[in-house]
Order: sequence, then C-alpha cells, then structure tokens
Amino acid sequence: MEDSPEEKKGKRLGWKTDNYYLRLVYHGVLTVCDTKETYYFCRTMEDYFQALRKGGFVVEDLREPLPPKALMERHPNFRGEEKRSLILIMKCKLL
Repeated sequence: MEDSPEEKKGKRLGWKTDNYYLRLVYHGVLTVCDTKETYYFCRTMEDYFQALRKGGFVVEDLREPLPPKALMERHPNFRGEEKRSLILIMKCKLL
C-alpha cells in the first residue's frame, strides 16, 4: 500500500484496522508504566458488551477520554493518538 502525500509529510490521516476479529492477545511491557508487564487483549465492542451482559451487568455510562497530556509528554510515541480512541472506561451495574 502506497503512503499518501500527507503520510509522507508525517501527517497521518487514519489507521488501518487489520485482523479486527481475531481476538489476539499480546504480552509485553505496558508503555504507560514502563516497568510492568501486562497483557493486551484485542477485542471488539461486541465482545465487551456480551461479556458484561452474560455476567449480569448493564452499562450505565461509557467514556472514551483522550490520553492525559502528561502521558503524551512523557511518551512522545503517543503523539497523534488523540485522533483515535485508545482508552475505554465503562461504568457498569450488576443487576
């Protein structure tokens, strides 16, 4: 796939979503903490909602905040990530 003129200039316009439904697991160092190993689970929104519903939960609120400014300053690789959702916070209630 050829880079667009904008991408060649360092201006990313979008991200390719690949293997979205494979539900992959990645084990590595959490870039936020730099010291703690963690697992990353690639899941669809459908997967999250089905698991919550199966567990008897209902979603009361949902937020997709931007990465904190301090995080983006501490980790330059997060620059540009404010264009897509990286963080998902759900407030759930057990029925």
